[in-house]
Amino acid sequence: MKQSTLFRAIFLLVSLCTSISFAQIKTERVEYLDDPSAREEYDFTRLRDPNTNEIPPFIAQKEFEFASNLPKHDPFGGISYSSLAFDWQPVGIFNQSGRIQTLGIDILNEKNMLAGSASGGVWKSIDEGLSWVKVTLPNDEQSISAIVQDTRPGKESTWYYSTGELLSTTGRRETSNIRTHSWGNGIYKSTDNGATWNPLQSTITTSKKTAPINFTGIWNLALDLRNVSQDIIYAACYGGIMRSSDAGASWANVLGGDPAHCFNSEIVIGSGGTLYAAIGSVYDGTAPPHSGVWRSIDGTNWTKISDKLLPDLIRRTRLALSASTDTILYCLTETPDNWASPDTAFITEHSFTRYTYHSGDGSGSGGQWEDRVVPFNRDINYYNNSLGGYCLTLAVHPFDAEKVFIGGNSLYYSASGFLDSGAKLGGYPDDYNNPPPLPLHPDIHSLFFSQADPSRLYVGHDGGISVTDDYEVAPSDWTNFNNGLSSAQVYHSALDHTTPESDLILSGLQDNNTYQTISSNYSDPWIPIFGGDGMTAAICNGGNLFFASSQNANIGCFTFDGSSTSYHGTLPYPTPTSNFNFYTNYILEPNETNELYLAATDKLWRYNTVSNLSFEYNQLDPDWTEITSVSDALSPQQGFITTFGFATNVRDRLFFGTNIGKVYRVDNAASPAPTLKDISDASFPKNGFVAGIEVDPLNANEIIVVFSNYNVQSVFRTTNGGTSWDAIGGNLEELPDGAGSGPSVRCAKILHTFNGTIYYVGTSVGLYSTTKISGTQTVWAQEAPTIIGNLIVESLDARQSDGKVIVSTQGGGVFKNVPQNSVTDQVLSTTQTLQLEQNYPNPFSAHSNIRFTISKRNDVRIELYNSLGEKMSELANGSFNPGSYIIELSGKDFSAGNYFVRIKAGSAVATKMITILK
Repeated sequence: MKQSTLFRAIFLLVSLCTSISFAQIKTERVEYLDDPSAREEYDFTRLRDPNTNEIPPFIAQKEFEFASNLPKHDPFGGISYSSLAFDWQPVGIFNQSGRIQTLGIDILNEKNMLAGSASGGVWKSIDEGLSWVKVTLPNDEQSISAIVQDTRPGKESTWYYSTGELLSTTGRRETSNIRTHSWGNGIYKSTDNGATWNPLQSTITTSKKTAPINFTGIWNLALDLRNVSQDIIYAACYGGIMRSSDAGASWANVLGGDPAHCFNSEIVIGSGGTLYAAIGSVYDGTAPPHSGVWRSIDGTNWTKISDKLLPDLIRRTRLALSASTDTILYCLTETPDNWASPDTAFITEHSFTRYTYHSGDGSGSGGQWEDRVVPFNRDINYYNNSLGGYCLTLAVHPFDAEKVFIGGNSLYYSASGFLDSGAKLGGYPDDYNNPPPLPLHPDIHSLFFSQADPSRLYVGHDGGISVTDDYEVAPSDWTNFNNGLSSAQVYHSALDHTTPESDLILSGLQDNNTYQTISSNYSDPWIPIFGGDGMTAAICNGGNLFFASSQNANIGCFTFDGSSTSYHGTLPYPTPTSNFNFYTNYILEPNETNELYLAATDKLWRYNTVSNLSFEYNQLDPDWTEITSVSDALSPQQGFITTFGFATNVRDRLFFGTNIGKVYRVDNAASPAPTLKDISDASFPKNGFVAGIEVDPLNANEIIVVFSNYNVQSVFRTTNGGTSWDAIGGNLEELPDGAGSGPSVRCAKILHTFNGTIYYVGTSVGLYSTTKISGTQTVWAQEAPTIIGNLIVESLDARQSDGKVIVSTQGGGVFKNVPQNSVTDQVLSTTQTLQLEQNYPNPFSAHSNIRFTISKRNDVRIELYNSLGEKMSELANGSFNPGSYIIELSGKDFSAGNYFVRIKAGSAVATKMITILK
């Protein structure tokens, strides 16, 4: 591959910047295996309505619409802080994406690529993955399930994407009652080659109208490319197959639609026009009347072709055809072992069959079914499976129906249609083998062949996008296409709180380890330092010692000398070993950072010698002390610790929240005899989940507590240390008691500036702030509506000395605040770093300014492309010294529309989308 040498060089350079070996990370991941069911239960507990034990129906759609009516801090108008104003910029993670559900490659220009993220929207590249720009509006639905292009002559600029991740490891309490947070809302269409998108109103549910329930979750899309007079679209939905013959203006259910809605459906269309569809079981384990596999030649009349080789009950089905023939169909299915509790086990049953059409309508003797080999096994040690259908993928080579690819945790290939078990091309647990070959990230979600060169295979997975030209060789050599596709799902990020202007950040990523950066430049790669699901991170004062963690309280210790990081093993578990939640919180004492406090469900442990850790032979002392009064208080109530807060101006005062709606204070926490006090209020939601505690760094008596459940009051504040509390959710609550469409609130942060105090809360629909607390009349306004938008904000961290705030999001990576009108810091480095800012104003008609910053002298080329990927103009081409520059762009010579500015400085590349109005 042309780019593989460059990418391998970047990969190796990043690896050399740290002393953490990939072998070490792999060892940690194997020892502490992912537990998707534990993650699912954790997320359900913190979101459920405590009164009904349900996630409210259609809450994702409702809270998006609710958020659209909240005030916004908008640099182009709306509420502003004036002297307190901040702009917001992405920090990264530039080289690590979140999970990519679907891919699309322009049939006319394969440098044009589209990627659909599970929770970060649609991204577009005009340079074959060298750089990416997000094209989904920040406040549109962010969960993307399928992308398709209309490839008929003259129609190639038309694309569609569907929404909803119905089988997710972060929200899979699906039932026929539609109570999960991961369901989507409709289908979107683009007529400018994926640059801008508009919803098909017939598929969108709002408070004023309800689309068919099918469009709350869409598995895939297919277009009928034979019909030149009608725009025929098929959507495989929750409940069955929907068909439109007018480009999505209206729809009819043509298969399924039974009173008991099927959970999964699937549809594929052959190059000759034959349609095949599958209808799965209801989520309670019953089979609806239309369950099974079907065939059609017109899309409205269907013949059932199922065979006894197929299971009676199926949760998820994947179908695949080769473009070379409509007569050979492959069928991959997944079925839970226990339909009474389908989400408790992620090692489930699979079948793989091949159907060959012979004659007639294809039923009975008109078609032949054959058993083929499933490459998965039930190896619980390595989850060599599909995680209960979560990562289940099937594809056939476009020119050879015998070449078949199956994806689960890993990717497998067979040149004989899996008459044998095939060859493993990469995936779990090989994702951290030392290169070469470069590894393939596990959990495979989508497969896409280059039309110009079918030997090139693109893979969407939990870590972004990879591509290979070597799938005939196992394991294959992979190139990552994650350069600026910043869709990472970040649980938590941490700053060094005592070093002003420090750019050290640690971030824990779902499915993607803990990463570190020491650069303020968005385009610089981050360094992976710890394996597993990256979770809570903590940095000791001064930044020379820090901690990263993965699921179930696996906490790694690291030292940092300002340029390189050294790993020293994990903190030993407390003895006797306690039980831990999937997401286990811990916190450092903020002043001397000498004690670390760890939640072990209903137990609280203190590690006593953080600042005196001895790393000789990487054998760490088990210096734990249990604060036994905590277990005495929580155990009888079946409570567990959910979050922590710490006072900075009162020594050793610790706070923690619980899953039973209570907040406690521990005084003299580092002493031999700490004291425990319940400071909860009667107004707190009963059995609510305390998701965050923020203690004012200047006043330990001012505390903000947030609850993440739906249908409860979400935000409370005390100014007297917990003697009394006021609800301050204000306009974040639809109704005074917290019921309704208000968002889930995840975290809070207080930032003191020279011009006043800003209060921030992170929610399931973005970041909000206020400068004035007025009880239930508090007005919260959305920050960065055009940058962060409605992304879920999981955590916040702030440094009071310089006012730096970092925002961790599900689906957008990490963001930071920047004072308005500030000049981007230059980053001096031995390698080129590049910062391309959004043009201002945007949109524009006459003139706009483009600002970029480079770190060292280099040749710079700036080009303007249209939405088809065609170069329209060269804006600059020459040698530039280190520094920041502004290029003026005139719109008078261009027609109205969306364009892409692409800048290349040495090997660094960045792209931004701009809009010209007339």
